[in-house]
Amino acid sequence: MALSGKHERFAQEYVVDLNATQAAIRAGYSDKSAHVTGARLLKNAKVAARITELQAELSESTKVTAEYVLSSIVDTMERCKQATPVLDRRGDPVMTETPNGEMAPAYTFNASGVFKGAELLMKHLGMLEGQGGETDDGLVAAFNKLADKLPG
Repeated sequence: MALSGKHERFAQEYVVDLNATQAAIRAGYSDKSAHVTGARLLKNAKVAARITELQAELSESTKVTAEYVLSSIVDTMERCKQATPVLDRRGDPVMTETPNGEMAPAYTFNASGVFKGAELLMKHLGMLEGQGGETDDGLVAAFNKLADKLPG
């Protein structure tokens, strides 16, 4: 059985940005109750099946698969973890004193990029799921706080 016009429109709009509230509004539902309507429609088995179908079509047409996305995240994380020498305006290495008093070139890496990639991978693997199936915001906040303290 095909979806009603509004349900089909919701499914089409949802795959645009994965925002149920905005998809409901764009599909013609009331702005005031769009957040409730969007959540309800995502739980509707027929709507959910249509969304899965549309996402599969999108993945096929763009050649972007979950494997491709995960591989890209891992590749980016590896690039972010590479130590990069700190250079001055002339391109010379900046030297810094080590804990034992020796001078050594300074290096930096993109810690925030590594942490963001790890967060995305953990979300994908369900490692940040709370009891109710929602993201554990406390863990994400702690993760982000730690990332903010690191250089890069």
